Amino acid sequence: MSGQSTLSPALQAAQELLYKKRAEARAERIRRGLPVDLHLQQSAVSTEPSAAEADLTAVYEQLPEHLGWGSAAATKAMRQALARRSGGAAEERGRRGEEGKRRGERMVVTSREGEAAAENRSASVSLNDATVKVYPALAIGMLKQEYAPQARVYYLLRHLDHVGQGWLAVDDIREQLTAQASLLRIANRKTSPTNAWRSLRGILNDGEGVFWERDDYGRLWLYGAAKIAVTLACGRLTGYPVHVPVKQFLGGIKRVRAHLYATFHTGREKDPTKHGPAHRPISQATLRELTGVPEATQRRYNKVAKVRRYKHYATGRKFDPEQHKEALYERWGNAFKFTDYKGKQGAVGASYLAHRLPNSYTTKTLQASKGRQEKINKHIDLVTNVGEEAAQAREQLALSHKLSAGQEMSKTSTMTKQSTDEGHPAATGSKPEASHDQNPAYSLQLTAYSSQSVCAPSSLTQPTRGNGAGVDRLFYHDGKQARRAHQR
Repeated sequence: MSGQSTLSPALQAAQELLYKKRAEARAERIRRGLPVDLHLQQSAVSTEPSAAEADLTAVYEQLPEHLGWGSAAATKAMRQALARRSGGAAEERGRRGEEGKRRGERMVVTSREGEAAAENRSASVSLNDATVKVYPALAIGMLKQEYAPQARVYYLLRHLDHVGQGWLAVDDIREQLTAQASLLRIANRKTSPTNAWRSLRGILNDGEGVFWERDDYGRLWLYGAAKIAVTLACGRLTGYPVHVPVKQFLGGIKRVRAHLYATFHTGREKDPTKHGPAHRPISQATLRELTGVPEATQRRYNKVAKVRRYKHYATGRKFDPEQHKEALYERWGNAFKFTDYKGKQGAVGASYLAHRLPNSYTTKTLQASKGRQEKINKHIDLVTNVGEEAAQAREQLALSHKLSAGQEMSKTSTMTKQSTDEGHPAATGSKPEASHDQNPAYSLQLTAYSSQSVCAPSSLTQPTRGNGAGVDRLFYHDGKQARRAHQR
Protein backbone atom coordinates (compact mmCIF):
# COMPACT_ATOMS: atom_id res chain seq x y z
CA MET A 1 0.00 0.00 0.00
CA SER A 2 1.21 3.55 -0.69
CA GLY A 3 1.93 6.01 2.14
CA GLN A 4 -0.67 8.49 0.82
CA SER A 5 -4.34 7.87 1.63
CA THR A 6 -6.63 7.68 -1.39
CA LEU A 7 -10.00 9.45 -1.35
CA SER A 8 -13.12 7.96 -2.72
CA PRO A 9 -14.63 9.62 -5.81
CA ALA A 10 -17.71 10.72 -3.88
CA LEU A 11 -15.64 12.40 -1.14
CA GLN A 12 -13.38 14.11 -3.66
CA ALA A 13 -16.40 15.46 -5.56
CA ALA A 14 -17.86 16.78 -2.28
CA GLN A 15 -14.62 18.60 -1.43
CA GLU A 16 -14.45 20.22 -4.86
CA LEU A 17 -18.04 21.39 -4.49
CA LEU A 18 -17.21 22.87 -1.08
CA TYR A 19 -14.23 24.79 -2.40
CA LYS A 20 -16.32 26.12 -5.26
CA LYS A 21 -19.08 27.32 -2.91
CA ARG A 22 -16.50 28.96 -0.63
CA ALA A 23 -14.89 30.84 -3.55
CA GLU A 24 -18.28 32.06 -4.78
CA ALA A 25 -19.18 33.31 -1.31
CA ARG A 26 -15.85 35.18 -0.99
CA ALA A 27 -16.31 36.84 -4.38
CA GLU A 28 -19.83 37.90 -3.44
CA ARG A 29 -18.59 39.52 -0.18
CA ILE A 30 -15.84 41.38 -2.07
CA ARG A 31 -18.41 42.64 -4.61
CA ARG A 32 -20.61 43.98 -1.80
CA GLY A 33 -17.68 45.58 -0.01
CA LEU A 34 -17.89 43.34 3.04
CA PRO A 35 -14.80 42.21 4.98
CA VAL A 36 -13.35 38.83 4.10
CA ASP A 37 -10.87 36.45 5.73
CA LEU A 38 -11.83 37.53 9.22
CA HIS A 39 -10.42 34.35 10.70
CA LEU A 40 -6.92 35.42 9.60
CA GLN A 41 -7.09 38.74 11.39
CA GLN A 42 -6.27 39.23 15.05
CA SER A 43 -9.20 38.88 17.43
CA ALA A 44 -8.12 41.70 19.73
CA VAL A 45 -7.43 45.22 18.45
CA SER A 46 -4.10 46.55 19.67
CA THR A 47 -4.15 49.71 21.74
CA GLU A 48 -0.61 50.73 20.75
CA PRO A 49 -0.29 53.77 18.43
CA SER A 50 0.17 52.99 14.74
CA ALA A 51 3.37 53.76 12.74
CA ALA A 52 1.73 56.70 10.93
CA GLU A 53 0.70 58.28 14.23
CA ALA A 54 4.22 57.81 15.63
CA ASP A 55 5.77 59.49 12.55
CA LEU A 56 3.32 62.40 12.78
CA THR A 57 4.11 62.88 16.47
CA ALA A 58 7.85 62.96 15.69
CA VAL A 59 7.28 65.57 12.98
CA TYR A 60 5.27 67.74 15.39
CA GLU A 61 7.99 67.57 18.01
CA GLN A 62 10.68 68.69 15.48
CA LEU A 63 8.71 71.67 14.31
CA PRO A 64 10.03 75.13 15.34
CA GLU A 65 8.29 77.30 17.88
CA HIS A 66 6.91 79.63 15.18
CA LEU A 67 4.54 76.91 13.91
CA GLY A 68 1.27 78.44 12.76
CA TRP A 69 2.62 81.45 10.83
CA GLY A 70 4.90 82.57 13.60
CA SER A 71 2.37 81.91 16.38
CA ALA A 72 4.06 80.47 19.48
CA ALA A 73 0.68 80.10 21.18
CA ALA A 74 -0.65 77.82 18.43
CA THR A 75 2.50 75.68 18.58
CA LYS A 76 2.19 75.38 22.39
CA ALA A 77 -1.49 74.40 22.15
CA MET A 78 -0.73 71.76 19.54
CA ARG A 79 2.07 70.27 21.57
CA GLN A 80 -0.12 70.15 24.70
CA ALA A 81 -2.78 68.36 22.67
CA LEU A 82 -0.21 65.85 21.46
CA ALA A 83 0.97 65.28 25.05
CA ARG A 84 -2.58 64.79 26.28
CA ARG A 85 -3.21 62.40 23.38
CA SER A 86 -0.19 60.23 24.15
CA GLY A 87 -0.88 60.28 27.89
CA GLY A 88 -4.56 59.60 27.34
CA ALA A 89 -3.72 56.57 25.22
CA ALA A 90 -1.57 55.18 28.02
CA GLU A 91 -4.28 55.92 30.57
CA GLU A 92 -6.85 54.32 28.29
CA ARG A 93 -4.73 51.20 28.00
CA GLY A 94 -4.31 51.06 31.78
CA ARG A 95 -8.02 51.68 32.34
CA ARG A 96 -8.98 48.93 29.94
CA GLY A 97 -6.61 46.54 31.68
CA GLU A 98 -8.09 47.37 35.10
CA GLU A 99 -11.63 47.00 33.79
CA GLY A 100 -10.77 43.63 32.30
CA LYS A 101 -9.28 42.51 35.58
CA ARG A 102 -12.30 43.69 37.54
CA ARG A 103 -14.62 42.09 35.00
CA GLY A 104 -12.80 38.79 35.43
CA GLU A 105 -13.07 39.04 39.22
CA ARG A 106 -16.75 39.84 38.94
CA MET A 107 -17.25 36.87 36.65
CA VAL A 108 -15.49 34.58 39.16
CA VAL A 109 -17.54 35.93 42.07
CA THR A 110 -20.74 35.69 40.03
CA SER A 111 -19.95 32.12 39.04
CA ARG A 112 -19.31 31.21 42.68
CA GLU A 113 -22.54 32.86 43.79
CA GLY A 114 -24.36 31.07 40.99
CA GLU A 115 -22.92 27.73 42.08
CA ALA A 116 -23.91 28.39 45.70
CA ALA A 117 -27.42 29.43 44.63
CA ALA A 118 -27.69 26.34 42.44
CA GLU A 119 -26.62 24.15 45.37
CA ASN A 120 -29.21 25.80 47.63
CA ARG A 121 -31.90 25.36 45.00
CA SER A 122 -31.01 21.71 44.50
CA ALA A 123 -30.92 21.16 48.27
CA SER A 124 -34.32 22.82 48.70
CA VAL A 125 -35.76 20.76 45.86
CA SER A 126 -34.37 17.54 47.33
CA LEU A 127 -35.69 18.57 50.76
CA ASN A 128 -39.17 19.12 49.35
CA ASP A 129 -39.14 15.64 47.84
CA ALA A 130 -37.46 13.90 50.79
CA THR A 131 -39.56 11.71 53.09
CA VAL A 132 -38.90 9.70 56.24
CA LYS A 133 -40.52 6.42 57.23
CA VAL A 134 -42.74 6.71 60.32
CA TYR A 135 -44.58 3.87 62.05
CA PRO A 136 -48.01 5.04 63.25
CA ALA A 137 -47.78 3.03 66.48
CA LEU A 138 -44.52 4.76 67.38
CA ALA A 139 -45.94 8.17 66.44
CA ILE A 140 -48.95 7.68 68.71
CA GLY A 141 -46.71 6.42 71.51
CA MET A 142 -44.57 9.55 71.17
CA LEU A 143 -47.67 11.72 71.39
CA LYS A 144 -48.94 9.90 74.48
CA GLN A 145 -45.60 10.22 76.26
CA GLU A 146 -45.23 13.88 75.11
CA TYR A 147 -42.05 13.24 73.13
CA ALA A 148 -42.97 15.40 70.13
CA PRO A 149 -39.77 17.58 70.20
CA GLN A 150 -37.59 14.48 70.54
CA ALA A 151 -39.54 12.76 67.77
CA ARG A 152 -38.90 15.66 65.41
CA VAL A 153 -35.15 15.58 66.10
CA TYR A 154 -35.09 11.77 65.81
CA TYR A 155 -36.68 11.69 62.37
CA LEU A 156 -34.53 14.57 61.13
CA LEU A 157 -31.46 12.63 62.25
CA ARG A 158 -32.79 9.60 60.42
CA HIS A 159 -33.01 11.77 57.32
CA LEU A 160 -29.42 12.99 57.80
CA ASP A 161 -28.13 9.43 58.19
CA HIS A 162 -28.01 8.77 54.44
CA VAL A 163 -25.49 5.94 54.80
CA GLY A 164 -27.57 4.12 57.39
CA GLN A 165 -24.67 3.68 59.82
CA GLY A 166 -26.89 4.39 62.83
CA TRP A 167 -24.87 7.23 64.36
CA LEU A 168 -24.06 10.88 63.76
CA ALA A 169 -21.43 13.23 65.16
CA VAL A 170 -22.82 15.71 67.68
CA ASP A 171 -20.94 18.57 65.98
CA ASP A 172 -22.59 17.74 62.67
CA ILE A 173 -25.98 17.59 64.37
CA ARG A 174 -25.42 21.01 65.88
CA GLU A 175 -24.39 22.45 62.52
CA GLN A 176 -27.35 20.97 60.64
CA LEU A 177 -30.10 21.77 63.17
CA THR A 178 -28.98 25.10 64.66
CA ALA A 179 -26.97 26.96 61.97
CA GLN A 180 -28.56 30.16 60.70
CA ALA A 181 -28.25 29.18 57.03
CA SER A 182 -29.15 25.51 57.44
CA LEU A 183 -32.26 24.24 55.69
CA LEU A 184 -32.96 21.80 58.57
CA ARG A 185 -32.90 24.46 61.28
CA ILE A 186 -35.60 23.64 63.84
CA ALA A 187 -35.49 26.89 65.82
CA ASN A 188 -37.08 30.17 64.91
CA ARG A 189 -35.14 32.33 62.42
CA LYS A 190 -34.94 35.11 64.97
CA THR A 191 -33.31 32.82 67.53
CA SER A 192 -29.54 33.01 67.73
CA PRO A 193 -27.51 29.85 67.06
CA THR A 194 -26.36 29.83 70.70
CA ASN A 195 -29.90 29.75 72.06
CA ALA A 196 -30.90 27.24 69.40
CA TRP A 197 -28.07 24.94 70.49
CA ARG A 198 -29.10 25.34 74.14
CA SER A 199 -32.63 24.22 73.25
CA LEU A 200 -31.35 21.33 71.14
CA ARG A 201 -29.06 20.22 73.95
CA GLY A 202 -32.05 20.00 76.28
CA ILE A 203 -33.96 17.93 73.71
CA LEU A 204 -31.01 15.55 73.35
CA ASN A 205 -30.77 15.15 77.11
CA ASP A 206 -34.49 14.42 77.45
CA GLY A 207 -34.34 11.82 74.68
CA GLU A 208 -31.31 10.02 76.13
CA GLY A 209 -32.10 6.34 76.64
CA VAL A 210 -35.35 6.54 74.68
CA PHE A 211 -34.39 7.54 71.15
CA TRP A 212 -30.59 7.59 71.25
CA GLU A 213 -27.54 7.35 73.43
CA ARG A 214 -24.26 9.29 73.40
CA ASP A 215 -20.82 7.69 73.64
CA ASP A 216 -17.50 9.11 74.84
CA TYR A 217 -16.34 9.98 71.32
CA GLY A 218 -18.90 12.67 70.51
CA ARG A 219 -21.25 10.41 68.58
CA LEU A 220 -25.00 9.99 68.94
CA TRP A 221 -26.25 6.44 68.34
CA LEU A 222 -29.86 6.21 67.15
CA TYR A 223 -32.14 3.48 68.48
CA GLY A 224 -34.15 1.24 66.20
CA ALA A 225 -37.92 0.95 66.03
CA ALA A 226 -38.01 -2.14 68.27
CA LYS A 227 -36.18 -0.50 71.18
CA ILE A 228 -38.30 2.65 70.95
CA ALA A 229 -41.51 0.60 70.82
CA VAL A 230 -40.50 -1.34 73.94
CA THR A 231 -39.48 1.83 75.76
CA LEU A 232 -42.71 3.67 74.95
CA ALA A 233 -44.81 0.55 75.69
CA CYS A 234 -46.78 1.02 72.48
CA GLY A 235 -47.05 -2.71 71.73
CA ARG A 236 -46.80 -4.28 68.31
CA LEU A 237 -46.52 -2.21 65.15
CA THR A 238 -49.85 -2.33 63.33
CA GLY A 239 -51.00 -0.89 60.05
CA TYR A 240 -48.76 0.39 57.27
CA PRO A 241 -45.80 2.74 57.75
CA VAL A 242 -46.15 6.24 56.34
CA HIS A 243 -43.88 8.37 54.14
CA VAL A 244 -43.97 11.71 55.99
CA PRO A 245 -42.28 14.63 54.15
CA VAL A 246 -39.22 15.96 55.97
CA LYS A 247 -40.43 19.55 55.60
CA GLN A 248 -43.36 18.75 57.91
CA PHE A 249 -40.91 18.38 60.81
CA LEU A 250 -39.45 21.86 60.27
CA GLY A 251 -42.45 23.96 61.30
CA GLY A 252 -43.83 24.65 64.75
CA ILE A 253 -44.28 21.91 67.31
CA LYS A 254 -48.05 22.00 66.76
CA ARG A 255 -47.47 21.09 63.12
CA VAL A 256 -45.23 18.21 64.14
CA ARG A 257 -47.85 16.85 66.55
CA ALA A 258 -50.56 17.16 63.91
CA HIS A 259 -48.61 15.13 61.35
CA LEU A 260 -47.67 12.50 63.93
CA TYR A 261 -51.38 12.16 64.70
CA ALA A 262 -52.27 12.03 60.98
CA THR A 263 -50.06 8.96 60.49
CA PHE A 264 -52.69 6.98 62.38
CA HIS A 265 -55.28 7.69 59.67
CA THR A 266 -52.83 7.10 56.83
CA GLY A 267 -51.68 3.76 58.22
CA ARG A 268 -55.18 2.32 58.45
CA GLU A 269 -56.43 3.28 54.98
CA LYS A 270 -57.56 0.41 52.77
CA ASP A 271 -56.37 1.84 49.46
CA PRO A 272 -52.75 3.05 49.65
CA THR A 273 -52.94 4.62 46.17
CA LYS A 274 -55.83 6.91 47.24
CA HIS A 275 -57.62 6.29 43.94
CA GLY A 276 -60.42 4.10 45.27
CA PRO A 277 -62.75 3.94 48.27
CA ALA A 278 -60.77 3.93 51.47
CA HIS A 279 -63.55 4.56 53.99
CA ARG A 280 -63.13 2.99 57.42
CA PRO A 281 -65.36 4.94 59.83
CA ILE A 282 -64.06 5.52 63.34
CA SER A 283 -65.58 7.67 66.05
CA GLN A 284 -63.81 10.47 67.86
CA ALA A 285 -64.31 8.70 71.18
CA THR A 286 -62.48 5.65 69.84
CA LEU A 287 -59.73 7.88 68.52
CA ARG A 288 -59.40 9.45 71.95
CA GLU A 289 -59.00 6.02 73.54
CA LEU A 290 -56.45 4.85 70.96
CA THR A 291 -54.38 7.99 70.56
CA GLY A 292 -54.99 9.91 73.76
CA VAL A 293 -55.91 13.04 71.79
CA PRO A 294 -59.14 14.83 72.87
CA GLU A 295 -61.90 15.50 70.36
CA ALA A 296 -61.27 19.24 70.10
CA THR A 297 -57.55 18.66 69.57
CA GLN A 298 -58.36 16.05 66.92
CA ARG A 299 -60.27 18.63 64.91
CA ARG A 300 -57.41 21.13 65.18
CA TYR A 301 -54.85 18.51 64.12
CA ASN A 302 -57.03 17.53 61.15
CA LYS A 303 -57.08 21.15 60.02
CA VAL A 304 -53.31 21.61 60.39
CA ALA A 305 -52.36 18.30 58.72
CA LYS A 306 -55.07 18.73 56.03
CA VAL A 307 -56.86 15.50 56.91
CA ARG A 308 -59.98 15.08 54.82
CA ARG A 309 -63.15 14.02 56.61
CA TYR A 310 -65.99 11.98 55.10
CA LYS A 311 -69.48 11.81 56.56
CA HIS A 312 -71.45 8.54 56.55
CA TYR A 313 -75.14 7.80 57.09
CA ALA A 314 -77.16 4.61 57.39
CA THR A 315 -80.85 4.08 56.56
CA GLY A 316 -83.13 1.55 58.21
CA ARG A 317 -86.79 0.66 58.10
CA LYS A 318 -89.50 2.98 56.81
CA PHE A 319 -90.32 5.99 58.85
CA ASP A 320 -92.87 5.67 61.62
CA PRO A 321 -93.44 8.29 64.37
CA GLU A 322 -93.50 5.73 67.20
CA GLN A 323 -90.42 3.93 65.93
CA HIS A 324 -88.75 7.29 65.47
CA LYS A 325 -89.24 8.03 69.17
CA GLU A 326 -87.80 4.65 70.10
CA ALA A 327 -84.80 5.21 67.80
CA LEU A 328 -84.18 8.61 69.38
CA TYR A 329 -84.20 6.98 72.80
CA GLU A 330 -81.98 4.06 71.76
CA ARG A 331 -79.42 6.14 69.87
CA TRP A 332 -79.33 9.09 72.22
CA GLY A 333 -80.91 11.44 69.69
CA ASN A 334 -78.91 10.19 66.70
CA ALA A 335 -81.93 9.46 64.47
CA PHE A 336 -83.81 11.50 61.89
CA LYS A 337 -86.29 11.21 59.06
CA PHE A 338 -84.72 10.69 55.63
CA THR A 339 -86.79 11.29 52.49
CA ASP A 340 -85.48 9.61 49.33
CA TYR A 341 -86.42 12.08 46.61
CA LYS A 342 -84.21 10.40 43.98
CA GLY A 343 -85.45 6.87 44.60
CA LYS A 344 -82.04 5.33 45.36
CA GLN A 345 -83.29 3.36 48.36
CA GLY A 346 -86.67 2.37 46.97
CA ALA A 347 -89.74 4.26 45.84
CA VAL A 348 -89.35 7.93 44.97
CA GLY A 349 -90.37 10.12 47.90
CA ALA A 350 -90.33 7.32 50.47
CA SER A 351 -89.21 8.17 54.02
CA TYR A 352 -86.89 6.07 56.18
CA LEU A 353 -85.38 6.14 59.63
CA ALA A 354 -81.72 7.09 59.33
CA HIS A 355 -78.83 7.75 61.67
CA ARG A 356 -75.34 9.08 61.26
CA LEU A 357 -72.25 6.83 61.36
CA PRO A 358 -68.75 7.86 62.49
CA ASN A 359 -66.58 9.76 60.06
CA SER A 360 -63.73 8.33 58.00
CA TYR A 361 -60.49 10.16 57.30
CA THR A 362 -57.90 10.28 54.53
CA THR A 363 -54.64 12.21 54.19
CA LYS A 364 -52.33 13.33 51.40
CA THR A 365 -49.36 11.30 52.61
CA LEU A 366 -48.69 7.87 51.13
CA GLN A 367 -48.20 4.50 52.76
CA ALA A 368 -44.84 2.74 52.75
CA SER A 369 -44.06 -0.95 52.47
CA LYS A 370 -43.99 -2.89 55.71
CA GLY A 371 -40.45 -4.10 55.11
CA ARG A 372 -38.96 -5.36 58.39
CA GLN A 373 -42.14 -4.79 60.39
CA GLU A 374 -42.68 -8.51 60.99
CA LYS A 375 -39.15 -8.94 62.35
CA ILE A 376 -39.57 -5.87 64.54
CA ASN A 377 -42.80 -7.32 65.95
CA LYS A 378 -41.04 -10.61 66.70
CA HIS A 379 -38.38 -8.75 68.61
CA ILE A 380 -41.05 -6.79 70.52
CA ASP A 381 -42.88 -10.03 71.35
CA LEU A 382 -39.68 -11.59 72.61
CA VAL A 383 -38.89 -8.65 74.89
CA THR A 384 -42.40 -7.94 76.18
CA ASN A 385 -43.34 -11.62 76.69
CA VAL A 386 -46.07 -11.60 74.06
CA GLY A 387 -46.49 -14.06 71.23
CA GLU A 388 -45.61 -17.67 70.52
CA GLU A 389 -41.84 -17.29 70.76
CA ALA A 390 -42.15 -15.49 74.07
CA ALA A 391 -44.39 -18.28 75.39
CA GLN A 392 -41.74 -20.84 74.47
CA ALA A 393 -39.12 -18.74 76.20
CA ARG A 394 -41.26 -18.38 79.33
CA GLU A 395 -41.73 -22.14 79.51
CA GLN A 396 -37.99 -22.64 79.11
CA LEU A 397 -37.29 -20.10 81.84
CA ALA A 398 -39.83 -21.57 84.25
CA LEU A 399 -38.50 -25.08 83.65
CA SER A 400 -34.90 -24.05 84.28
CA HIS A 401 -35.93 -22.28 87.50
CA LYS A 402 -37.96 -25.29 88.62
CA LEU A 403 -35.02 -27.61 88.06
CA SER A 404 -32.63 -25.38 89.95
CA ALA A 405 -35.07 -24.96 92.81
CA GLY A 406 -35.67 -28.74 92.89
CA GLN A 407 -31.97 -29.39 93.21
CA GLU A 408 -31.74 -26.99 96.14
CA MET A 409 -34.76 -28.58 97.81
CA SER A 410 -33.30 -32.07 97.35
CA LYS A 411 -30.06 -30.97 98.97
CA THR A 412 -31.99 -29.48 101.86
CA SER A 413 -34.05 -32.67 102.35
CA THR A 414 -30.89 -34.83 102.26
CA MET A 415 -29.23 -32.69 104.90
CA THR A 416 -32.40 -32.80 107.03
CA LYS A 417 -32.58 -36.59 106.74
CA GLN A 418 -28.95 -36.97 107.79
CA SER A 419 -29.49 -34.75 110.82
CA THR A 420 -32.65 -36.67 111.70
CA ASP A 421 -30.86 -40.00 111.58
CA GLU A 422 -28.07 -38.66 113.75
CA GLY A 423 -30.32 -36.84 116.25
CA HIS A 424 -33.06 -39.49 116.88
CA PRO A 425 -36.13 -38.19 115.12
CA ALA A 426 -38.44 -39.74 117.68
CA ALA A 427 -36.95 -37.55 120.38
CA THR A 428 -36.79 -34.37 118.36
CA GLY A 429 -40.21 -34.76 116.77
CA SER A 430 -39.08 -33.63 113.28
CA LYS A 431 -41.28 -34.33 110.22
CA PRO A 432 -40.18 -35.36 106.75
CA GLU A 433 -40.07 -32.66 104.06
CA ALA A 434 -42.95 -32.47 101.62
CA SER A 435 -42.33 -32.97 97.91
CA HIS A 436 -42.02 -30.00 95.51
CA ASP A 437 -45.38 -30.61 93.95
CA GLN A 438 -47.16 -30.77 97.32
CA ASN A 439 -45.37 -27.75 98.80
CA PRO A 440 -47.74 -24.74 98.57
CA ALA A 441 -44.99 -22.27 99.46
CA TYR A 442 -42.89 -23.46 96.54
CA SER A 443 -45.87 -23.28 94.16
CA LEU A 444 -46.58 -19.73 95.32
CA GLN A 445 -42.91 -18.80 94.88
CA LEU A 446 -42.81 -20.24 91.36
CA THR A 447 -46.02 -18.41 90.42
CA ALA A 448 -44.63 -15.14 91.74
CA TYR A 449 -41.41 -15.64 89.82
CA SER A 450 -43.31 -16.37 86.60
CA SER A 451 -45.42 -13.25 87.02
CA GLN A 452 -42.28 -11.24 87.75
CA SER A 453 -40.64 -12.50 84.57
CA VAL A 454 -43.74 -11.62 82.54
CA CYS A 455 -44.17 -8.11 83.97
CA ALA A 456 -40.53 -7.22 84.56
CA PRO A 457 -39.40 -3.98 82.92
CA SER A 458 -37.23 -4.32 79.88
CA SER A 459 -33.48 -3.99 80.14
CA LEU A 460 -33.67 -1.68 77.13
CA THR A 461 -35.60 0.91 79.11
CA GLN A 462 -34.02 0.43 82.57
CA PRO A 463 -30.75 -1.49 82.15
CA THR A 464 -29.48 -0.85 85.68
CA ARG A 465 -32.52 -1.79 87.74
CA GLY A 466 -31.50 -4.95 89.59
CA ASN A 467 -33.70 -8.01 89.22
CA GLY A 468 -35.67 -6.81 86.22
CA ALA A 469 -32.53 -6.37 84.14
CA GLY A 470 -31.24 -9.78 85.25
CA VAL A 471 -34.47 -11.50 84.22
CA ASP A 472 -34.40 -9.82 80.81
CA ARG A 473 -30.82 -10.86 80.19
CA LEU A 474 -31.71 -14.43 81.08
CA PHE A 475 -34.76 -14.13 78.85
CA TYR A 476 -32.59 -12.96 75.98
CA HIS A 477 -30.20 -15.82 76.55
CA ASP A 478 -32.96 -18.42 76.39
CA GLY A 479 -34.61 -16.79 73.38
CA LYS A 480 -32.37 -18.60 70.87
CA GLN A 481 -33.18 -21.95 72.43
CA ALA A 482 -36.87 -21.12 72.31
CA ARG A 483 -36.67 -20.31 68.60
CA ARG A 484 -34.82 -23.54 67.89
CA ALA A 485 -37.43 -25.54 69.80
CA HIS A 486 -40.17 -23.75 67.89
CA GLN A 487 -38.50 -24.57 64.56
CA ARG A 488 -38.19 -28.23 65.48
